[in-house]
Amino acid sequence: MATNYGITGWPVGEAMNAALRCFNDWIEDKGGYGNQEEKQWLAQIKSYLETYAQVRFQRIVNHKTFDNTFLGELAGYVEEQINTCGDLEDVYYVFPEYFKNTIAKGIPLKAVTRLLVNLGIMEPGSNRDKDRVTARPYINGKRQRMYVINSKIFEA
Repeated sequence: MATNYGITGWPVGEAMNAALRCFNDWIEDKGGYGNQEEKQWLAQIKSYLETYAQVRFQRIVNHKTFDNTFLGELAGYVEEQINTCGDLEDVYYVFPEYFKNTIAKGIPLKAVTRLLVNLGIMEPGSNRDKDRVTARPYINGKRQRMYVINSKIFEA
């Protein structure tokens, strides 16, 4: 309107072009279209596992954990398994409270676990309870309730 009355001295459409450029720059700066929160959640979990997989997860072989004396803070266990493609991959069993309070700290728990299950990264729990996303693998001869995260997290 100001341009139409000769106040700004801009060509017609210049204000719209400037606003569109600001918007496009903002989209580019935030990483593109789509849910950026979910990308940040995946990056946070992936980063944690990349950083601490070797020191906070005890290795399991034949359902028994290896002794690992250098572990200072135990987040869970890791076991090599054959995936659906026939390849070996590491599967992480994470203590639920540790996942909630450390790995996924600051992330809405139900939302992130739902996202991980939908992406095939976290294995859902029993078919009877659709809201439960923890599984109960045998570790050291007993069942323990854990979040089960497969190696697809590194592709996310």
